[in-house]
Amino acid sequence: MTTTQPAAVELIDVERTYPGPPPVRALKQIDLRIPRGEYLAIIGPSGSGKSTLLNLLGLLDRPSAGTYRLAGVDVSGLAERDRAACRAQLIGFVFQSFHLLDQRSSLENVMLGALYQHRTEPTAELAARAARTLTSVGLAHRLEAPPSRLSGGERQRVAIARALINHPELLLCDEPTGNLDSGNTATVLGLLDNVHATGQTVVVITHDPEVAAHAQRRVAITDGNLTEVD
Repeated sequence: MTTTQPAAVELIDVERTYPGPPPVRALKQIDLRIPRGEYLAIIGPSGSGKSTLLNLLGLLDRPSAGTYRLAGVDVSGLAERDRAACRAQLIGFVFQSFHLLDQRSSLENVMLGALYQHRTEPTAELAARAARTLTSVGLAHRLEAPPSRLSGGERQRVAIARALINHPELLLCDEPTGNLDSGNTATVLGLLDNVHATGQTVVVITHDPEVAAHAQRRVAITDGNLTEVD
């Protein structure tokens, strides 16, 4: 008897059209199922619809038509306040440009990831949890360093730790190696491999075939259409 892994993400006939004139149909009847624990790469050139799809998956935008289920919850028509709560509780973001606060230490930047959930947790416990998360990405020796004293690869590892501190349903990475040299790219991709090995659902949006090659499965988006890649 076979079992189907529960879905972290389900998109059913999802469309996104931006009003004109003329209207722009950026996503066209997208069907996508991402099982829990999968490592998926979404690849495509600039202008293909990658950013639109990223914004929908990250609850930064909503579909014009169709259904989006995240962790079994239909989030397509949620009020903005509820969408923000789901975003904070269920999604961890990793961006190309890191988005760290320069005036804060690495530890404080990671702690901020938990504060977005508005949880009541003693500061000492939160700091200890953030320190453990930074240790898990190899930065135990950089807890007090601000971003200005970190390499690009270290900054991205801080960003990954910040995204992971809440144990998200979905780790959503937007061109996570786009600002890194080859050595730091290899380090960050190895880290994402390790994170996935713990059972984390990982989605990487990229134009780079070498980055996509680390994923279990690859889909391509072209002119708003999504297709599986062999």
